[in-house]
Amino acid sequence: MIDLGQYQQASFRGIEFHVTKSRRRSQHRIDKKHYPFAKRGRVTDMGVDDFAFEMEIYLLGNDALQRRAALEAAFDQIGPGPLVHPTRGTISVVVESVYDDE
Repeated sequence: MIDLGQYQQASFRGIEFHVTKSRRRSQHRIDKKHYPFAKRGRVTDMGVDDFAFEMEIYLLGNDALQRRAALEAAFDQIGPGPLVHPTRGTISVVVESVYDDE
């Protein structure tokens, strides 16, 4: 039997799924200059880049195959969509890449 306590509910474009792990990535945009024969280059901090989420999601339940098809169609749509994150609430996101295992 699956322990549902380890999963948190979330959704993207209204299609529900479960999350076991979510990771947020934040970084600065850095411009590095290198000069011939110089001992040091120049580094310019150009500010904070857009953050990104990486999530491990699962489709649980009798309608998992239908939700998989709906979620794949939602991922294929162009432009931002609402992600209801389990701990951060509703965020407008753009999907960059999706990997799925079966």
